[in-house]
Amino acid sequence: MARFLVLQLARLGDLVQTRRLLAGLYAKAAAAGGGEVHLAVDRSLTGLAGRLYPFARIHGLPAHGAAGLDAGAAASQARAVLGELAALAFD
Repeated sequence: MARFLVLQLARLGDLVQTRRLLAGLYAKAAAAGGGEVHLAVDRSLTGLAGRLYPFARIHGLPAHGAAGLDAGAAASQARAVLGELAALAFD
């Protein structure tokens, strides 16, 4: 099973422009008999990313200021998400 990870921690415009890459990876995963496309974005964009890319598993990271979080909480959240990603084998 093919499994791909795209890190797109930029802002909205860059997230939208990632469509071609994600669609290509999704097609490649489907051609390989199934697979997964994962997308890591700033946590403020997880809802939008899920609507734009319903075929992808979305992971939210506190990348841009982590509004409302102190540095320790932001680091803890990032560590948890990155730990989940580290446990997966990506192509």
